[in-house]
Amino acid sequence: MTIQVEYQQLAGLYESAGSLPQLPKSPLRLSKMLDSTDSNPVTIEQLILSDPALTAGLLRSASSVYHARTRPVTTVREAIMVLGFRSLRSMAIALWTQSLIVEASKKSFFDATRFTKNGSFVGYLSSAIYRETGPMGSNWTAEEVYAGGVLCNISMGLLAVLHPAAFDAVYVLARDNQWTLEKAFVMRYEHEIAELGPLAAHALGLPDLFTAVVEHVHNPHQAIDYFHPLACLNFSRAVADSSGFGLQRWPVEFVVSGAVSDDVALSDERMCELVEETRRHTLLHSPASAA
Repeated sequence: MTIQVEYQQLAGLYESAGSLPQLPKSPLRLSKMLDSTDSNPVTIEQLILSDPALTAGLLRSASSVYHARTRPVTTVREAIMVLGFRSLRSMAIALWTQSLIVEASKKSFFDATRFTKNGSFVGYLSSAIYRETGPMGSNWTAEEVYAGGVLCNISMGLLAVLHPAAFDAVYVLARDNQWTLEKAFVMRYEHEIAELGPLAAHALGLPDLFTAVVEHVHNPHQAIDYFHPLACLNFSRAVADSSGFGLQRWPVEFVVSGAVSDDVALSDERMCELVEETRRHTLLHSPASAA
């Protein structure tokens, strides 16, 4: 089988990713419901309560440090009020992304713990940078940036679910050459994995904002309307890759474009403080590293 034929088969799998039977549907249903004009708190609450994992995750999110809570949120109704519809949608997408890793780790070299830590690191750092630099014309919330960080490597996670053997081949190539997984994918298939992600995003019915993350986080210049939040995400991914929190176990060179670096305009001292804060948060809130 030629590499191009195999790549086209991968594209077909991504295009049909909306029918993945092994992943929970409640978070995606919630996201679509929140985008609907006839959604209301009662039906939203009922949907959340029908899924114990979704309920627990949203209660944790609503009680988190982001919302400066002096006491934990204990009811779904209160969580809806604390988060608001846009943040609720973002957290639902983030929770769905995390559920993917459990399935992926059963089938391949895919490291579920590392994926979780990567999403936590990128999400926390990018949202912290976004809060400090301001929206710069963007209408994204900080919670949407956080969810984008959790979601930004979903293309690689889906590869491990949809075609474990292909993921393992990419992983071995990356490991042997100390590359990122994305570079190894390009070297093997002569295509960016970012080309596949939007196929799955559309099949899964992800909101446009998160489809933009999947498609353009590698190159924010292609989405001018979303440049600033995507620049925060792009920068944070590079920090994660170069500091031991990337998808691969080996650190790689920190590389971002000059425009991205200029856009994330914080002093070196403040950036170091945020990175250290992010590192502590990630280690505190993520499971222990896999052996």
